[in-house]
Amino acid sequence: MRGEKEEWTEAHEAAADALMVLLKNGLSVAYPVLGDPSLYASSGYLLQRIEPHHPCEVIPGVPAMCAAAARIHAPLAESRETLTILPGYEEGVMLPRGNVVVMKAGRSIEALKSELARENRAAWVVQNLGMQDENVSLIDCFIPEGKQSYFTTVLIREKE
Repeated sequence: MRGEKEEWTEAHEAAADALMVLLKNGLSVAYPVLGDPSLYASSGYLLQRIEPHHPCEVIPGVPAMCAAAARIHAPLAESRETLTILPGYEEGVMLPRGNVVVMKAGRSIEALKSELARENRAAWVVQNLGMQDENVSLIDCFIPEGKQSYFTTVLIREKE
């Protein structure tokens, strides 16, 4: 999911074409994703290309933010709290009020630390959840283990 949108389009078209060959030959195909296929997943782009030609079934999964919340034993939102889901974060951008989930946050940890230092909110970093190199901690204590990971979710809550 890096590069220009034209590159994404070419990659999705090539993947859909390859899958269509298998389907036309009578094979069943499963396309597993990490998380849920309806939330920031490449499978949606493939579904748009394949479904007009072949019936598809989408099976929901567990979104990374829900798995991360369970891992740290904290709700994403309670009562009348709001929850905003962001596909990433750019330095200097003010975070929305309420509880926030920042998906794909690996490159933004330091910028988020700076922004959160000015606010009264708690934040956890959940990186590579369920993988061998899983790393979970409060953002203030977060020390990256190896390179920045695409599979990094930050959960931000108002402090009580």
